[in-house]
Amino acid sequence: MPRYSPTGSISKCGDRPTVAVPVSRVAEFITRVGGAVCSRLPWIRPIAFGNVGDGNIHFTLTQPEGMDKAGYPARWQEFHDIVHGVVRELRGSISAE
Repeated sequence: MPRYSPTGSISKCGDRPTVAVPVSRVAEFITRVGGAVCSRLPWIRPIAFGNVGDGNIHFTLTQPEGMDKAGYPARWQEFHDIVHGVVRELRGSISAE
């Protein structure tokens, strides 16, 4: 039986910065980043998964339905800046795994 892998399906949907934060701050990271990206682009769908017990998080940002296909990737740097800013504030690292 093949192993189920959500990462292949999810990675086709959008951008996926991989970061690490202290385990005690994972919930805070997910809440803060999710709120910040949603306030910048309503209907964006943030999905956090990974080795959360180690503080490693794949924070996937999926394109809102109906959004221009070229317009969304053009904003990836804006979203990376949000994600990485919170990571720095929480004393995490940008490149996990």
